[in-house]
Amino acid sequence: MFLFQGFEARSTEIQSANSYIQYAEWDMSSEINRQGSRRNFKADMKFSLIFAAIFWITAAVLYSVVFIYIYSSLREDSRSGIQVRMLGYWAIEQSGGLESLKDNIDVNMILSDEQPFFVRISDEFNNTLVLDIPEHWNSFDFTELEKKPPEPGSFVLLRSNSLRYFLESGCIPLSDGNYLQVGMSDENRRRVMELLSGSFLAALLVLVAVSTVIGFIVSRRFLLPIRDLEKAVADVIETGRIESRIVERKGAGEMDQLVVSFNEMLAKIEELVIGMKGALDTVAHDLRTPLTRFRMISEKALSRQDFKNNAEAAEEYRYSLEQAVEESDTVLRMMTLLMDISEAETGTLKLNITEFSPLELIRELVDLYEFIAEDRGISLELDEAVWTGTMTADRDRFRQALGNLVDNAVKYGKNGGRVVIGITADEKQVSIKIEDDGQGISEADLPVIWKRLYRGKSSKDGLGLGLSLVNAVMKAHGGTAAVESVEGAGSVFTISFPVEE
Repeated sequence: MFLFQGFEARSTEIQSANSYIQYAEWDMSSEINRQGSRRNFKADMKFSLIFAAIFWITAAVLYSVVFIYIYSSLREDSRSGIQVRMLGYWAIEQSGGLESLKDNIDVNMILSDEQPFFVRISDEFNNTLVLDIPEHWNSFDFTELEKKPPEPGSFVLLRSNSLRYFLESGCIPLSDGNYLQVGMSDENRRRVMELLSGSFLAALLVLVAVSTVIGFIVSRRFLLPIRDLEKAVADVIETGRIESRIVERKGAGEMDQLVVSFNEMLAKIEELVIGMKGALDTVAHDLRTPLTRFRMISEKALSRQDFKNNAEAAEEYRYSLEQAVEESDTVLRMMTLLMDISEAETGTLKLNITEFSPLELIRELVDLYEFIAEDRGISLELDEAVWTGTMTADRDRFRQALGNLVDNAVKYGKNGGRVVIGITADEKQVSIKIEDDGQGISEADLPVIWKRLYRGKSSKDGLGLGLSLVNAVMKAHGGTAAVESVEGAGSVFTISFPVEE
């Protein structure tokens, strides 16, 4: 009874703990989603502000250019008006003298209400002879003109302490040695520029709001693939599942291409992980068998207690040890092959490059496998049109790779068939072909026969590493390994080594 109550209480605790864990995971997932949403919003705002800032800066630059252009044009118009009035007075002085000029100035000062101006006539020592100014310009200090000697063709500015605008005057020499100065205010020019600036600022405020909204919308659309990418990465990190994919939208932009590339990367990683899991499962399975045999043989030998002074027991003990060594050699050979393949694929395999005759090495392999081939009635032949030159490569690795291909050809060749080995060469490469008329390779197996630990349905005893080693050794030499096969009609394996220039 107490045991049952304890078990029931323990079950309740476990259920509560599981509920808490599920709630914590849900809460953590919700927090991650909230953080992701905040990050996305901040990113959208940053991009929209950047977009708006670029727009503001562009508008400000354009406004500055337009402002300077309009200001310069109005200033030139004002100076042209001053010069026209000075030339008119100069013509009057030329024809009627100084008195006639004074009378004309008095008349013009009375009539010029829309565009007021001042006129000053000075002698050669810059002493003022005539000075006619509108009454509302009395705040200007015209004595400043006497401090600066007149310079024909130049313009002088006068400032006032109470008025915002300036007076700009030009100078022209008269025939009697005096100087004529005529000046106008830049009040109208300033009024136009202030109106332009106010209109620009009002328009800019509207455009700022519009550009910020447009930037936010554009940035959300532009960053949508990035958000999908972030969600996919977070999902992979959180769940460890890499089979999820990002929805690919129609488009040829860089962001859309990034999504496509990311999906391709996930597919490649998934393929590698599946291959790695399969390889680990195969290695575990292949190692379990020899290790189990090793243990059984050792236990059987150790279970004998009468091996002392017992020839039969001693012989059985010796046989068990031989079997154990053989099984350990199998494991060691598998580990060595896996390490060799990994080093070759990663480019760290050390190669002892020497010059040798491939024909001599092939003859050694023919002699080695000839007895095995004869047991099955297979004719192991060397092509008569064989190349007899030399090549540079790692001789031992070459022998290892070629030996695997010859071994497979003899092993999977049909009884009474033939295996032909040939060598050809050109300026770029040396190629060795091993052709058999055996059972061939199915079309489904052809793309995967070079993978580690892959064994087809018709494969016999072996580790499934031979062809992987061949391919890895060829890559380490910068060469290639290829196969042509028709199921039921035989196969042709070709390995090609590059020729050093």
